[in-house]
Amino acid sequence: MELETGPNARPSGVARYVYHALETLLFKHPNIPKVIFHRPEIQIPEAWQGVPGATFLPTWTRTRSYELIGRDLEPMRHRLNAWLSLGGRVPRWPLAGPRLSTIHDLFWRSLPEAYTPEDRRIHEAKAAQIARYADLIITDSDAARQDVIAGYGRHPDSVFVAPLGLGNVGQRIVAPDPQVLARHGLNAPYLFALSS
Repeated sequence: MELETGPNARPSGVARYVYHALETLLFKHPNIPKVIFHRPEIQIPEAWQGVPGATFLPTWTRTRSYELIGRDLEPMRHRLNAWLSLGGRVPRWPLAGPRLSTIHDLFWRSLPEAYTPEDRRIHEAKAAQIARYADLIITDSDAARQDVIAGYGRHPDSVFVAPLGLGNVGQRIVAPDPQVLARHGLNAPYLFALSS
């Protein structure tokens, strides 16, 4: 998945979302058993290891066979009754419980010039698979929700917004020099967000 950890990690927004969502699921909902699939090269944070009810399993996602049938077999193999993907594909075969995934945005459609043709193809294939097989789809904003409903013909009741929270709460934020702000006409409160 998009989890990026370790000393050389430079996580993007989606990677931060995945990290904080997993951390919340692990520590705020300890009574729900969880099987967490991850790429073999991912370092699982030490604080997460040994959390009761959490099992971390490396996958073979870089192989064609996993992409074709592996994800579909995981729920049966591990007797899972629900599936939550924090931005990836979902199993094609129905489960006893819901299959959920997050579609963060459809920027490759609205801003195609910002993506390579291959990246657009990858993003579109993943979102189309989620839209076809997920029982419920999570979006970060109402704008993304509307895009998913219109773009994939999903019923509005099957797509819901879970707004992003704030990460790194409590860490010191360094404010830019007021003279630099004034030079650029920024003298009122503002929020600046830079994405990848």
